[in-house]
Amino acid sequence: MKKNTIILPLSLLLFALTALSGGYWDVWWHVMKLVETFYTLPHLVIYASIFLSGITVLGVVFIRLRKIGSFSPAKIKEAKSLALIGAGSVIQLIAGISDDIYHNLVGFDITIWSPPHLLVIFGGVLLLLGVFQLSHERNFTTGMILSLGFALAFFQFSIMEYDIHDVWSLENRWEPYKDYLPFLFMSCAALIISFGTVKMKKPMGTLVTGIAFIYKLAVYIAWSFTSIELYFPVLIIVCGVVFDLVYLLTKNTKYRIHIAAIIAGAALSLVVALQSPINESWSNIVISIAGAIVSALIFTWLGKRLASEGGYHA
Repeated sequence: MKKNTIILPLSLLLFALTALSGGYWDVWWHVMKLVETFYTLPHLVIYASIFLSGITVLGVVFIRLRKIGSFSPAKIKEAKSLALIGAGSVIQLIAGISDDIYHNLVGFDITIWSPPHLLVIFGGVLLLLGVFQLSHERNFTTGMILSLGFALAFFQFSIMEYDIHDVWSLENRWEPYKDYLPFLFMSCAALIISFGTVKMKKPMGTLVTGIAFIYKLAVYIAWSFTSIELYFPVLIIVCGVVFDLVYLLTKNTKYRIHIAAIIAGAALSLVVALQSPINESWSNIVISIAGAIVSALIFTWLGKRLASEGGYHA
């Protein structure tokens, strides 16, 4: 593999990683009550990383347009991948602008579940799916694996509040929603794992969930040196391992990827119930498992659809 073929996807992966790390740093600032203005160092890291992703892709497109001698973006090499990455960056930049407006209107919220924050997460996942496509076109296997793992890690940021001990009154905030956590997380996990499995023609559950878990574990270790207490990260890697095992054991089954996702979803629900700091009843666990299974089926179908010829561009 030529060195110049991996520079672009690796650069974009680095920008995505720094943006995600800036997000966790931002949460840390909030919990430590260091936030006084929108213009903080964590926000600078987040939006500088996003800006660099966008300007890098824009620069590549501009250079290639000059080479073909006309403004025909659809005709340039890797146009679909670059368009997806660019769209993710634009969505995130819009989220950054709207976040400032949102803070000015409602003050400093202490939740990740605000519209601008969720938009940043969605844009990050979209961008990383574009990096996967770019890496796939360049036969850059490491880039494909990392982009899927980082995409899941990006989505995992949306449940960061679940991990913080006491500071944000977890019992009061999560009590009404605890049964929906596996349902929520399995949506992105099933989509990404099934998408990667179909595109790479091998089960990707362990690798994808492993990368996301290791990243969250790194955050847990880093924060343990401060005064903030975190619960140990949810063992989502169990979900990935179960998916891979079932997928391999059902080799001659037509719907093997769906069966693997269903059982993985049930396994995730049990893991969440076992690790939950909130008391769980069996009725709630059953509801959680049912929701995770439904989510796994829907988003596995969508993941396979995206991985088909034409995919999300069709």
